[in-house]
Amino acid sequence: MNHIAPYLLSRLLLPALERSGRGRIVIVGSEAHRRTTWDPDGLGSYDPYERFEAYARSKLANLLFNAELARRLDGQSVTSNAAHPGTVRTGLFKPRHFGERIVMPIINMRGVTPEVGAEGIVWLVNSPIVEGETGGYYHRRIRVEPSAQAADAQNAFELWKLSAELTDLPEDLD
Repeated sequence: MNHIAPYLLSRLLLPALERSGRGRIVIVGSEAHRRTTWDPDGLGSYDPYERFEAYARSKLANLLFNAELARRLDGQSVTSNAAHPGTVRTGLFKPRHFGERIVMPIINMRGVTPEVGAEGIVWLVNSPIVEGETGGYYHRRIRVEPSAQAADAQNAFELWKLSAELTDLPEDLD
């Protein structure tokens, strides 16, 4: 799933980031998280599989992870924030049927280049403006509110617990 890799990488790098004295973790989110519902029982299983729904759920999971990680890092030298890069022309979703062959080129024309999409992510890594900020969700360098589901502390905690089980990592950061 599009969530487990960022979870695992962040957890494994966390000790080095803490030793550095001021690390920043940036999770790549998406406004697609608003187009789905949280279902921890259906995490990773879709019948039938629908790639847009799977993507949206994974982005909701990314934002829940960011919220819980930021909560657990509160008061420490490492921060965690999420960024929505906008619609980026990456070719992630190749058209598979007639309707998508019409719609996807229009969406891609409206999208930004990968370089432009990366600007907000790089800004979160480097900007003194967000020094010490944690748990935020940003779009075009502006902090925005995620969906109520993405901000739900219980959902975030449950996802963290499940992610720790799936990766064989301890729940605690210590």
